[in-house]
Amino acid sequence: MRIRQAGATRTQTVKATGPSRALFARSEWETPLKGDEPVLDHTSPLLGEYGGDLKLEPVFDVVIARRLWNVVEGGSRIEMVIDEGDVICGERRSPVLEAEIELKDGKLDDLFRLCSKIRCRCGL
Repeated sequence: MRIRQAGATRTQTVKATGPSRALFARSEWETPLKGDEPVLDHTSPLLGEYGGDLKLEPVFDVVIARRLWNVVEGGSRIEMVIDEGDVICGERRSPVLEAEIELKDGKLDDLFRLCSKIRCRCGL
């Protein structure tokens, strides 16, 4: 579970663990929030999974600068993201650098073609 803030907007996301319905997809539930407190109601699977006495507390913060590109490859819409920042827990800090490529609409073949182009340009 996470609470993400982008500008003035906060969103709570719960991502399923365990086997997914597909190799490149997993269930997730998003709920808009007004503050930093998690909402545990019918919009989240957490209560059904863990019961009504569930208590949550923050473990760490992640501060990220995100760069995002929307790419069209072979007629498919693909989102490319670079996240760079830090995971902060008390006095401890660890850097994060992550790239994500997500097929938003279209064919998996187009996604893999784009990944292959990136791989070739990076010399991998």
